[in-house]
This record gives sequence, C-alpha cells and structure tokens, in this order.
Amino acid sequence: MNCEEKDNNSCLVNISLEEENDKLTTDEKDNNSKNQINNFLLSVSDNGVQSSHGQRSLRSHSLYQMPNQLVAAVQKAELFLYSSNDFIIDITEHEKKISFNLNNESEEKRNLFEILLSKWENSKKYNVFNYSLNYRGLKRRKPLRFRALDEPFCPYRFNFTKLKPFEVLIYLGCKDRIDEDYSIEQNIIAINASPIERGHSLIIPSVNKKLPQIITPQAIRMATEIMLMINDRDVHILYNSLLGQASVNHLHLHLMPWPYESDLIYRKFEHISKNLYFQRPPNWFIHCFAIQLDSSKKLDDFLETTNLLSRTLLENKIAHNFFFTRAPPIRTTGLVREEVRLNDVSSLVTLYIFPRKSVTGAKPPTNFNPAALELAGCMTAYTYRFFESADEVGVIRIVNDEALLDDTIVQNLLEKIKNVF
Repeated sequence: MNCEEKDNNSCLVNISLEEENDKLTTDEKDNNSKNQINNFLLSVSDNGVQSSHGQRSLRSHSLYQMPNQLVAAVQKAELFLYSSNDFIIDITEHEKKISFNLNNESEEKRNLFEILLSKWENSKKYNVFNYSLNYRGLKRRKPLRFRALDEPFCPYRFNFTKLKPFEVLIYLGCKDRIDEDYSIEQNIIAINASPIERGHSLIIPSVNKKLPQIITPQAIRMATEIMLMINDRDVHILYNSLLGQASVNHLHLHLMPWPYESDLIYRKFEHISKNLYFQRPPNWFIHCFAIQLDSSKKLDDFLETTNLLSRTLLENKIAHNFFFTRAPPIRTTGLVREEVRLNDVSSLVTLYIFPRKSVTGAKPPTNFNPAALELAGCMTAYTYRFFESADEVGVIRIVNDEALLDDTIVQNLLEKIKNVF
C-alpha cells in the first residue's frame, strides 16, 4: 500500500497572530496570545469540525491538518501556557530559594507535572488505558516492524492522529514563541495507553504534521523545555529512534516518572568538544554522549549541540536512544564513579545519547529489549520469571548482543563528530 498522506476527514485548524502583536509589550503579548488561543479553540469547537452531514465552515491557512477525532481530543485537554521565566535550571538551588521563602513567585506557578498526573489519573475512569500497571509485557500492543532508520510516516499504520478525547492530557503553548512551528494545536502530551509507570505519558511534537520517528529540533526543544519546567529529579524524558526499539513511526518521546536515579549520573566522562562529553566501556556498559545545561544563557548552545549530534547519527545511519534527566555537574577528573548526595550539588538538565546497533523486526514484548531506559541502567522486567532469573552478567550480555556498537564504528563516528564541532 502506498503510504502517501491522504486524509479526507481533516479538520483545518491553525493559529495565526496579527502583525500588530509585534508592537505590544510583554504583558500585552502574553494576554493577547492566550486570548487568541482561546478564541481559536472556541472557533474550532463552534465551527471547525466537519460533521458527517455538513461541510467545513472554518478553513485554516495551515498546510498541516488534524483529523476531526484529534481536534475533539485536543478540545478536552488542558491548556498550559508557559514562558522562559518558568524554567528551573538547577533544582537544588530552586529548592533552597523556596525553603528560605526567597522566591514566592515560584510557589504560585502552575506545576506542569502535578497537572499532568491529575489528568492522567482522571483518564482512568474513561477506560483509555489498555491495562492496569504491571501488565505491559502481556497486554501491550504488538510493536510494529521497521526496516530503516528514516522510514517515512505511513498514515495507514497506527499513529497518534487517532487519539480520542481524554487521551490528550495537555496541549502546550510557549508565550515567548507562538508561531507556525510552535502553534498550540501541534504540541501535546497524551497518555501512553500501555504505561510502564504511573504518569507515563507521550510527548508528541507537531502532531498534525504527521512526522516520522526522526528527532527534530522542535522535538528536542520541546523535551528540554518540559524538563526545565518539572521540579522533580525522578521525571525523565526518553526517545527511541526507529531500529532503536521505537514501536510507532510517528514522532514522539516518553515522559517517564521513575523513582530511581540512573547510576550513569555518577560516572566520569571524557570531554569531546565544547559542551559535548563521551563515555565508553568499561566505564559504562555502552557508548554514551552527554550534554548538560548549566545556565539559562546556554540553552541555545545545548539545543545546537544536540541537533548537530542527532543529525550526525542520522546521516551515518546509526540508531540511537535519548535519556533526559537531572544530574550533578559532569566530571572529567577523579574516580570512574563518585556518588554524591543529590541534595548537596547542582541538579541540572542532562541529556545522555546512546548510539547503538540497529534492531530490525519486532521482538516479543515480554523479552528484555534494551531501549533508552535500560541503556541508562534502569532495567524493566515484564515477567516474574525474568525478574527472578536476571543478573548483571546476563543483562549486559543481551546489551552487548543487541545494542553495543563495534569499537571501529564508534571511533569513525567520533572523528566525524569532531569535524562537525
């Protein structure tokens, strides 16, 4: 079947800001943005969805359209507007300010993660989950098969335009940046119908563009900004490329609460270039790049480095996994592993990127299939048999067989990365 994009049930929606908005003050822009977004939602609700009997009465200027079902789902979701003033660079410093009551404003801010958890729990009564927790290995939807890292999006296979009301939890809008690439109808957080943990959700950038599972600058920015708004060290964001254990070919990342830190955050790294670091076996069981954000002024540098690295991996057809977390400052000296009290050191948004072997074809969901979470050292077990029999030697043997790249490939990759940087 030819996977060309043909969606006759699309609802044509878009937000376009007037040119006069550029002349407004910051506060006026914030209010204007929110008013226009609300007006957009009202107009879609009143006029924009084509019924089975009528014609569309609202037409968008956008080339990217959302199906009626997805528009209905978005209308049920929570609108969350934010700005760069909501970002928390260092959780430890932020906690100190709150404890000394020096930052009253932060206490008044809406808590993105609390809203998400509340919406996630509320979704249970609408039976949107495939199963209760702990049954993922037995009842998870069968992963799709992929043959290429850059396989195109296919509208005839499962994708997230098919989300239903109450599956979309939050739609995000940045008040600093309301434009075609960051407009409110495109960027959502939805439930994962096959969750690993309470609150396990999907971050879906530009959902109506129907992008394949290839990481984009927009997706990297969205994930980074969500991390910066969550005041919780136990929340991580994961990305699996095609051939890197992704199960759906529609651009998405996982927002994953996980109450255990990765031991990777305590490891020493090599400095490669600028703000890019590298880790290799035996110091960690798989090759790993690291990028860390330690200042709001360095956000663009963080994003640029991540984009360059991900583009290099894609150009060289190397599958990869991302693990966003909070970590102490990256070390390049001292012992291979030095554990610290996390409340005593800076807690910074850090991205670990694992280049890996490609995995073609779908494997049974009950198997141990190393993806982003597992390569960061957080093992999941879907059967009691595996949980009781697994040990470190056996797990690392599976990682070596299914994920660890040959040293020659990694060395060639490092040389290309140094040339890029």
